[in-house]
Amino acid sequence: MVSHRHPLTLPFYRIMANFVIVAKRLIVKYDNLLVFNDLQLDIMERDWVEIIGPNFSGKSSLLKVFYGLHEDLTGSLSVLDFSLNPVTKDFQSARRKMGFVSEAIPLLEEKTIRANLAIALNATDKIKDLNTHQLIEDVLARMGLQDKSGFLVSSLSSSEKLLVKLCRALITKPRMLLLDGLFDQLDDPMCEKVKVELATIAGKEPLTVVVTGLQLKPYSPENKRIYYIESKKLKEIIPA
Repeated sequence: MVSHRHPLTLPFYRIMANFVIVAKRLIVKYDNLLVFNDLQLDIMERDWVEIIGPNFSGKSSLLKVFYGLHEDLTGSLSVLDFSLNPVTKDFQSARRKMGFVSEAIPLLEEKTIRANLAIALNATDKIKDLNTHQLIEDVLARMGLQDKSGFLVSSLSSSEKLLVKLCRALITKPRMLLLDGLFDQLDDPMCEKVKVELATIAGKEPLTVVVTGLQLKPYSPENKRIYYIESKKLKEIIPA
């Protein structure tokens, strides 16, 4: 069953929830071409949201919008309580609470994994006093990369590079993860391992996950919500 959900028809617990993304009548354009029209979306803290659609349907553009990297917007959009129409300089403080795995934010290929993660840590203020070595070791262990911390990124396989990007996003302890096509590029066993790890983190911390992809992958958290892109809009799939 496919349905649009309007805030006035949401269950009571969602109305009272802490929303991290709220879009109302949002129009997104890229090079004067319409990407999304009259988009309505609410994502609350601890949601796991998967946005499915074919290539060139706007998935990557939408995550860039949420991250404040795209500004050709009409309508209302707030992310982590910041308005993004227009994007203001103080949105940097919200961005430090987000992790983004995307081709738009490459790794430093000629530096080690450890150096890439240390640079990400140094870019944030909230964890500068914590044990950097232990944070790096812990996040690499989650993704099975603990024995490669001294490897140059350029020496890694494509899937390992994706996992390093995920580690870089996670190490800053974000409130929200934006994962652009990550699971399309990993095999099913690794997808399940990563999803289990992320669900474990979300069970302990207020983590929201927004994933884009070409198709659904195995493993479904209980709080999973699925949207697909059709006619420049998001349509939510509601289980029958």
